Amino acid sequence: MHIPKPIAAMLIALGLLTVALALGAPEAFSAAQETAPQVLVADFTASPLTGPAPLTVAFVNLSFGNYTASLWDFGDGNTSTATHPVHVYAAPGVYTVTLTVSNETESATASRPGFVRVLQRLHFPVAMSGYDPLVYDNFNNPAYDGSYNGALWSFSNPATFQARQENGVMVFTSSPAPGASGSDLVLRRPPLRTWQQVQFFEGKLKISSDRSGGWSSVQLVLSSSNVAGHGWFTQCYVGGRPTDARARFGCEVAAQQNGVYVREYSRSVWVDYDVWQRVRIEADPQSGGLRFYLNGELFDAYTPGDAADLVTARNLRPAVGVWNGAGSAYSTRYADDIMITPAP
Repeated sequence: MHIPKPIAAMLIALGLLTVALALGAPEAFSAAQETAPQVLVADFTASPLTGPAPLTVAFVNLSFGNYTASLWDFGDGNTSTATHPVHVYAAPGVYTVTLTVSNETESATASRPGFVRVLQRLHFPVAMSGYDPLVYDNFNNPAYDGSYNGALWSFSNPATFQARQENGVMVFTSSPAPGASGSDLVLRRPPLRTWQQVQFFEGKLKISSDRSGGWSSVQLVLSSSNVAGHGWFTQCYVGGRPTDARARFGCEVAAQQNGVYVREYSRSVWVDYDVWQRVRIEADPQSGGLRFYLNGELFDAYTPGDAADLVTARNLRPAVGVWNGAGSAYSTRYADDIMITPAP
């Protein structure tokens, strides 16, 4: 029995392949293959995925199906209709890339958040172009073991938190308190800086797995009591809760509103307890933008709402901070190799 190819294809589309074959139509399967439309599936890859700006990235379209058009969105405001485009990312940032393939009847889209990470080439003003960021304290001087170098640091809230240099690192512990509380180990040389003097603020942070009682963290903090008439801070932290199997690394920006600090930016990822994380905050001296790095790679970039005022700020306070989200919270926290832009 002969079944015309269009009828055979319809039987296959309806899931009646066995019926078609039983009716003596072995050609039905090949007929369906010839006439049934292929489902579009969008997919792509690219290389390199990270590097300093300007970063040239070659994209490869791996989509499946009879597509006739490709539309790329590179996440930086630019697009392309090439099948395999090459794109140059001019500015630092973390970019989501989206590819849509289509034909006359259908389309398919693949989107990859944070697919391309473009790093910042650290910019210093001409007057500082010969400088590299300097180590502020590596905590290796045994004369300060059991305490800290008072010429370099001042410490707040010693009643709840303890800070001591030990085996070449700074160790933070805490005592029970009535509620949530924090403390800062503040840089003293100088204690207040301009935005240009905090272009680069870096350190190694670690939180132990001995946590209990609630959230606890250690962080690099840049804060000001007065930016455009209100308080402001940014920080990058490593912290965790007793219920968390892994620690979290995150960065935040907050501004004071009606006497309360409100986050305008926050992002975090999982990291490991008992492992050093190299954390860096960069402040763009011209735009007031911020870039956050984790272990040498750009984590994210953000421009604060107060960027224009931050550029002229002269009261930024850099510190290594610790925070307990509850009075019973506890963990051992560590900091090491603190580096910051030289301040003449």
